[in-house]
Amino acid sequence: FYHCFGCGAHGDAIAFLMNHLKLTFEDSVEQLAERFGVHLQKSEAEEPQGPSKKLLKEANEEACAFFHDYLLHTEEGHRALDYLYRRGLDLDFIRSFRIGYAPSESKLFTKALQKQRAVLEEAGLVQRGESRPFFQERVMFPILDAAGSVIGFSGRKISEDTYGPKYKNTAETLLFKKSKVLFGLHQSRKRIAKEKRVIICEGQIDALRLIQEGFNFAVAGQGTAFGQEQAQELIKLGINHAILALDGDDAGRDAAVKIG
Repeated sequence: FYHCFGCGAHGDAIAFLMNHLKLTFEDSVEQLAERFGVHLQKSEAEEPQGPSKKLLKEANEEACAFFHDYLLHTEEGHRALDYLYRRGLDLDFIRSFRIGYAPSESKLFTKALQKQRAVLEEAGLVQRGESRPFFQERVMFPILDAAGSVIGFSGRKISEDTYGPKYKNTAETLLFKKSKVLFGLHQSRKRIAKEKRVIICEGQIDALRLIQEGFNFAVAGQGTAFGQEQAQELIKLGINHAILALDGDDAGRDAAVKIG
């Protein structure tokens, strides 16, 4: 239990997380259970089919380590590293936020992880019904939950030859719900809840640069998309001042009006 002799706030460990980080009761219980190795028993009606959240988080953590090492220690990765350097990002930044690179060779990723196919599919790391990785030839930004566990990725292509849109996010999984996730919220959550203000920007690099420079109350939607559920996540943190800092192009201005 805790008690503050200044303001009178008190409660147990679950209440502390709910009040301090503005987590839900369920998220608080799950975070504590995961941290201290307590097994949670769920009713059959609530228990999802397939791999558990713990297994999916382990797969994402291993994938994050693989992407990061590939960026730093391979020839293909160094080409992506040059791109990041040109964007003004240094090695400390890249290491702090565990930025990585997904290789073009599809077999490297699945060989390195050596996880069950079902786990990789449910984590959104390989295409369903195929052995091909979901991400290839992209700079990888890990997306974290409130506890700092990797729950998904946002991959940015650095070559126009790479198939698909500029940004590609993990598909919907047991862990990752794009409509609710705000990139950078793990690093910024405490200050947002304390100061009740937030900077909303467009891209992952924008959010991380702001956080690194001391503006650690910044988040990003996944591109210009910013919906009601993402807004609700911020409202739950009690914000009363939101600064929109999107790109200055037509899409960014239109999105700023819509979000506002």
